[in-house]
Amino acid sequence: MQRTPEEIANTPKQEQAAWLLDPNTTPRQILEFDRLTSTTVDIHALSRAALSVRISEVAELSTRRIVYLTWGLLILTAVLAYVAWSTDRTLHKLHRIAEIQDKQPKPNASTNAHHNIQIPR
Repeated sequence: MQRTPEEIANTPKQEQAAWLLDPNTTPRQILEFDRLTSTTVDIHALSRAALSVRISEVAELSTRRIVYLTWGLLILTAVLAYVAWSTDRTLHKLHRIAEIQDKQPKPNASTNAHHNIQIPR
């Protein structure tokens, strides 16, 4: 189990330095440790440096996530634009077919008379 900043503040400097450089130590823990040991100059400088590194790591991870999500949005936007364009083309074609069919003469009884021939049995 990881020790608290209060426990580490009362340990030798070598142990404090190892704890500060441990990747599992959170920025919040380092900040608390820094507040507790602000009178010890060399450990204070190391805790500030460790805090800067942890904050940079968090910022890098967040930046990667933002880039990944931005690419996802870009891809989804392209797919949506293609679907909208394709739908518009299809609707335009259907509209043209309907216009052509409206211009054709409607069949009536006299033109369809040859289709209604009854065969005697």
